[in-house]
Amino acid sequence: MNKKLLLILIFFNFSVYPLTLDTIYGEFEITEPVLIDLIYSHGMQRLKLIRQYGPFHYIDRSQNYTRYTHSIGVLVLLRKYGAGIEEQIAGLLHDVSHTAFSHTGDWVFGDGDGVSSYQDDIHLWYLSQIGIDRILAHYHYELEVADHKNPAYQLLEQPYPELCIDRIEYNLQGALLEGYIDHAQLIHILNALTYREGTWFFTDLSAAQLFAQCMIQLNENLWLSPWNLLMNHIVAGIVHKGAQCGVITYDDMHFSVDDSLWYQLNTINDELVAHAFNAFFTITDVYELTDQTDYNLHVSGKFRLADPWVLMDGQLQRLSILDTNFYAEYQRIKQIAQHGWYLKLPPSLSHFLQVTTAAS
Repeated sequence: MNKKLLLILIFFNFSVYPLTLDTIYGEFEITEPVLIDLIYSHGMQRLKLIRQYGPFHYIDRSQNYTRYTHSIGVLVLLRKYGAGIEEQIAGLLHDVSHTAFSHTGDWVFGDGDGVSSYQDDIHLWYLSQIGIDRILAHYHYELEVADHKNPAYQLLEQPYPELCIDRIEYNLQGALLEGYIDHAQLIHILNALTYREGTWFFTDLSAAQLFAQCMIQLNENLWLSPWNLLMNHIVAGIVHKGAQCGVITYDDMHFSVDDSLWYQLNTINDELVAHAFNAFFTITDVYELTDQTDYNLHVSGKFRLADPWVLMDGQLQRLSILDTNFYAEYQRIKQIAQHGWYLKLPPSLSHFLQVTTAAS
């Protein structure tokens, strides 16, 4: 394709048929017009500017795993494992409703418990706000096709402790980016994964153990770490302050993107906000781990550890039964998720979080 034609297609948002997706799982050719038009839609393209791990990008600029990359990964894995077109649509769109800074939106709009998922609550409403319903209608699909929590979509979503493609993708992609596995190990894990009659399972114990180690490291070092949970509290507080003083609106969280909103928040002229930003950039040094007798913030997060089935001697068994070390780690991470962390913060940061939470 010549450069001039490519620029015209991008400018007018025309879709390219067929579309080749180059992913860590290999190249996949997309020929279905509905999928291609959805990929080129504003909602999906916006996800290129929404980072998977939220504001962590501003602490570590090398971290640039986006919701778009994850969503495309989910789509191609759904195709690899034989999902129908409706489940592929739901998988492709499942993260479109994420706010700026990803799960920070749970702290801004939800309970601030690190467990609720705000984007799931608003998903279909959000898709209708950005015109996804019209694209689907053009291809004779109802908006409800995009409900990724539909229990019929068992390749895409399943409750813990089961595996599902969403869970498989963000663990594999995250582990590869963090250096916990290399690409050959990723392929080894995928080749040992099978889906049959509603159940995901491994056909190789070593692959199951390797995948489990990825999950443990990502839970402990990232998702359930005290610094990550505190980071989301701080940024949520800054967002609340920005909305209170008129620098942003809460709709900016819904419809803007990370860098644009981050720039706006940095224009807030407030001493407490300045202290909050300083705390954000020194996040691992700004708190002390304590207990219930002496703390000013309790943080907790979502337990994201699956207990995969493994096919051994013709029978499916949980990895926690086959591997006592994994059982012990599973229980340890579960305890961290249930109990959370008790933090002692500097007075200025503690005051900032109290006033912004109370005013939200």
